[in-house]
Amino acid sequence: MPSENAAVVILHCLHPGARSAAQRVNGFATYLREFGYNVKVIESNNTVREFGYHFVDDIEVVSFDEKGIVSPLQIASNENWIIRKIKVLFNRLIYMACFDVHSHWTKRAEEHLRKLAENRQVKFVISTFAPVGPHRAALKVRKIFPELVWIADMRDEMSAAPHLTWFERWRMRRLAREVVNTADGVVSVSKPLIEQFKVFSSGDVIFREIRNGYNYTSALPVSEKGARKLDAGNEFCIRYLGSFYGSITPVAFLSALSGIAERLPGVRMEFIGPQKKFSVPDNIREAVEFREAVTYRDATTLMQHSDLLLLFLPSGRRKGVFSGKIFEYLASGVPILGLVPQDDVAADLIRKARAGDVVDGEDIAGIQECILRAYARWQSGELPDVDRLVVEAHHRREQVRRLAALMQEISAGIQASDRERK
Repeated sequence: MPSENAAVVILHCLHPGARSAAQRVNGFATYLREFGYNVKVIESNNTVREFGYHFVDDIEVVSFDEKGIVSPLQIASNENWIIRKIKVLFNRLIYMACFDVHSHWTKRAEEHLRKLAENRQVKFVISTFAPVGPHRAALKVRKIFPELVWIADMRDEMSAAPHLTWFERWRMRRLAREVVNTADGVVSVSKPLIEQFKVFSSGDVIFREIRNGYNYTSALPVSEKGARKLDAGNEFCIRYLGSFYGSITPVAFLSALSGIAERLPGVRMEFIGPQKKFSVPDNIREAVEFREAVTYRDATTLMQHSDLLLLFLPSGRRKGVFSGKIFEYLASGVPILGLVPQDDVAADLIRKARAGDVVDGEDIAGIQECILRAYARWQSGELPDVDRLVVEAHHRREQVRRLAALMQEISAGIQASDRERK
């Protein structure tokens, strides 16, 4: 019999500085170990070679090189926009022509997982999307070794992702249906996304919401916050950390800020890490700064030493999108201004945690009202009455605790079924 606590986490190359996915998977590996699991990780060498990222030292990691004929191009945040457009187009063509552009890596990962299964060295397999390689490797091995407990981490949308062509969507839908009906458990970051995957189910798979989270000590104490304001020279510092994708822009926010700038002496707006700059109204040009992306550690420090944190999410048909940064924002203890859909999960969480204000991203008057309210609270030294229980429930340890409980639930169900057959 395989060890009852032997687990393998499969992921492909993820950029920890820019994607919360890497922090999510690292959280799986780190905290499952705390809950008594013997964890191994299968990943790509690119994770270390290109991004300098390492898992916790005493977690066994097996890495495989990419040796494909053609691979997607990496896009740097400071590249010329013409070069960026060419690379984006090139990558789109690759993904349209080849469903799994990392097929060589997928094959190597599959072979290694199969050896572990043959040698009874694994009981639980957790694969994470995107890209499709980890799910494809786990799917093939699970069909050969049905005794494995497989949990498929869909994370975000698959076939419902807005950028897909109809052909890519069709291929992704086929894979999603096969994964859902082969895996023992399916997890995703929000309940609306879970509902999307339930449509594919025709069996007894267990679905569970496992949100992203934060991974550092929660909110600063009041005394430290007060000292921070004085040390900053009485600047009211608004920050946004991250990139702008698709239809997300800060144009409406900048327009709102411009309209009330005279009522905000000492205001400063910093955008940390966006891949493009936007036109800034003349009267606030000196107060607005665009800065290069920073490491995860530096990003969390900047969050904690802000006075207002911005969250942008586009309105539209997509449901269940939190944005990974919302959890680090919550843990910082700094007020959040969410320019987000009012009827979706991010707005609900900010309200439930009493962590700030939410407003429609195009509502100029509403944005101005929220900024002025935050500024008045800052002037008076008032701190948000954050619900710490809500915040603490989103530490990655607590979310992985839910994953560990799912693993045990599936394992216990399989054992009960075996006893009934006997």
